[in-house]
Amino acid sequence: MIYSPQNDNLGYSVRSTTNAYRPPPLYDWMGTNFCVPGTSAYSSGWSPASQPQANAGYQITSGLQGGFQVASASSTPLLFGLVSNNPDVLDNANPARYPDPDGVIRPGDGYFGALPTVPGRIADRPLLLNRPFRSVGELGYVFRDVPWKTLDFFSRRSGDLGLLDVFSISETDGDLPLTAGQINLNTRQTAVLAAVLLNSSKQLPGVSASVPHSELTAAQANTIAAAIVAESTARPFSDKGDLVTRVLNSGVGIDPLAPAPGDPPQTVHEAALKTAREAAVRTLAEIGTTRTWNFLIDLVAQTGRFTAASKSGSDFMVQGEERVWIHVAIDRMTGEILELRREVVNE
Repeated sequence: MIYSPQNDNLGYSVRSTTNAYRPPPLYDWMGTNFCVPGTSAYSSGWSPASQPQANAGYQITSGLQGGFQVASASSTPLLFGLVSNNPDVLDNANPARYPDPDGVIRPGDGYFGALPTVPGRIADRPLLLNRPFRSVGELGYVFRDVPWKTLDFFSRRSGDLGLLDVFSISETDGDLPLTAGQINLNTRQTAVLAAVLLNSSKQLPGVSASVPHSELTAAQANTIAAAIVAESTARPFSDKGDLVTRVLNSGVGIDPLAPAPGDPPQTVHEAALKTAREAAVRTLAEIGTTRTWNFLIDLVAQTGRFTAASKSGSDFMVQGEERVWIHVAIDRMTGEILELRREVVNE
């Protein structure tokens, strides 16, 4: 495999076009000659007419071959399928995939159509933060030590979602690993979720001059927030991973991250990018929770008196009044009050 992180020669031997692959193959089976796809450039010793069809002679049948599952009679180099590692389909366009050690086939970073091996497609490639994490959701940038796979917070088949509830970037007071004031992801307040999601970074600034910074728009934030409320109303979330498996990539109904008709090309392209699809997770994973209940009690205390002629409560004469908001955070698992705050309302 040709690899140079300093330039655009990133994986010429893997995939550099969305079009169906046609012979000649990108390299011969000896690995000594190569051809750059889409051009007439090839090394000395390369003879396109004499090269076999990709996979010809392998006599491959469906099934696991040395740890890989490959399509039958594919004319596409097997490496083409490994960027997406598509668990849904095995065909000529997706000719190969492999399971994790537990036997489950999970998507690669290119599952939704990102092409990190295309020359110039910088936004499609993994990102090195080179700074401290700002959200537990940014663990999605971490390399899994498997080619074209980072920690998966964007697909319903992920084996990594439990990390969102295990890790945090914030310290807590006392012995409880819980923080008061976080947003319960089971809230019915669509406006609250939309306000939090608005302007969440899909593409971080300063990554590359060729990758413009972008954020979730108001329309996208409202769509995601409405989808979260609708799903949690039907059945409450039990952990943060439910945001992905039941909303962002449930595999059922409408994809809330799909581009809308008339969206600009950049927005359409971002719908295929793992980093952009994890924007909502990066935002909600740190400030959201499914374990803490947050309540606001609006308390109005009045002082006054009844007259001798009073016959019912409606005859109470108010002489003074104070309004207080009581903020309460409760651990829904134990019922313990995590925090109690009193706020006087001056009207």
